[in-house]
Amino acid sequence: CVKTADTGFKGIKMLIEEHFDLVIIDLFASGFDGREVANHIRMNRQNGSPIIVGISDDLNLIEGSGFDRIFTYPLSTNDLVEIQKYVTDAAAVNVKQKWAFL
Repeated sequence: CVKTADTGFKGIKMLIEEHFDLVIIDLFASGFDGREVANHIRMNRQNGSPIIVGISDDLNLIEGSGFDRIFTYPLSTNDLVEIQKYVTDAAAVNVKQKWAFL
């Protein structure tokens, strides 16, 4: 299952209402900075945090921001395969997963 939010605010609301295994965040998500969204996830997740992937066109802005993995624009098919493998390896099982793109 994949869900999307077109603003950081809507993304946070969606994350409050549902659990996701993976969240991919645009560093420049409108409404909230992607780093703020990632911090909110880490501070408010009660049942463990999802894997948080940050994407930006400038790695200098995103490094050290608390993301589990970082990628640059544009995301390629190979990047998505790498993300899927990372999530599957982290879960140690191949189960249905819920992803959120913010």
